[in-house]
Amino acid sequence: MKVIGSALVGSLSGKSGDVVAASWKGVLYARQRVVPHNPNTAAQQTQRGFFARMPALFRSLPAALKTFADAIGNLCRMSGYNAISKECLIALKAAEAMPILPGTPQILNVASISCGVGDATKTIEVVAVQGAAEATDYLAVFTCPVDPDEVGKEEPDVWTAHAPDTVTNYVGGVDITVATAAKQYHVAALVIDAATLATATKISGGVAALGTSEA
Repeated sequence: MKVIGSALVGSLSGKSGDVVAASWKGVLYARQRVVPHNPNTAAQQTQRGFFARMPALFRSLPAALKTFADAIGNLCRMSGYNAISKECLIALKAAEAMPILPGTPQILNVASISCGVGDATKTIEVVAVQGAAEATDYLAVFTCPVDPDEVGKEEPDVWTAHAPDTVTNYVGGVDITVATAAKQYHVAALVIDAATLATATKISGGVAALGTSEA
């Protein structure tokens, strides 16, 4: 319905009963008032809860992992935040654990990583199975303490980035130093083709494990 203004009516806005009046590009119009359909079902509430968790998850990542997320997002023409959120939401909807790092086939990955207690206080030994990764590739390792008071939550508290080392060195096992002794940690790693993420031109998907630091 189009509304024609007059000397007495120069504009219309707001609602009256079931009629809403407004202006679009200078043209006055009126339409029936429609209440958005929002049954707020249990499934909707669950999905909204998943979305609400994404900002906290992304804020928890260190700068290096955000750089990685942005690199993944650029491949898909989206932000790093959206790239991380997309994969995490798919996992949550399927009742699976969220991936700490999204995968990408830019370069071949290590087959797996495993963790054991290190040889010195506050250390975790990280061992990589090289798989198809090149001997010249680097493994960038990240750790985050597991909080027993937050069982069932996937958002990590504080991530720490450790200096990258060559994949082949990790095959034999490398001790990395963490903040707390006798503590369980999330351990995640990326394969990159340079010594730092800032200079890397190729980045692999992530692999993850759990490890406990030496007392």
